[in-house]
Amino acid sequence: MDFMGQLDPIENGNRFLQPTSFLAEAHTVEPMPEAHWHDHIELNVIISGGMTYLINGTQVDLHEGNLYCFWAAVPHQVISAADNTKLVCVYVPFADFLSLVVSSDFRNDLLAGHVVTSLCKDETDAATVARWTSEWKEPDEQTENLLRDEVRLRRVARTR
Repeated sequence: MDFMGQLDPIENGNRFLQPTSFLAEAHTVEPMPEAHWHDHIELNVIISGGMTYLINGTQVDLHEGNLYCFWAAVPHQVISAADNTKLVCVYVPFADFLSLVVSSDFRNDLLAGHVVTSLCKDETDAATVARWTSEWKEPDEQTENLLRDEVRLRRVARTR
């Protein structure tokens, strides 16, 4: 898995990600100089290491192997990370999220600015998100549609 950031925060950090853009990317985590936001539901998977976000003024620790999601329109910033922390981020456009059939409790929690964590670890998650980032490098329309279908937001909603 290539952990060279596909989104260079100096050049075009994800605050410039288009609202309709769906993206899967992997990188080595470093603290951010400032908070940013974008109109996506963000799914994070820590492949190795750990990190701390500041999300809307609240510190949230992310640990290896769990799936985390939050509404990225809420200001968020990585404030610390263990050395060599590897992270996969999937950015789901807000309109796509609104079209998902999920519980109103899950939807309301995300829109209230909460970080939702899957309570069930799936040992295949690391391999799955690695495949997403690999396939996302040059997706055709069919691959993009498959990746959108595979994003596990509905599973997180069901297992939280």
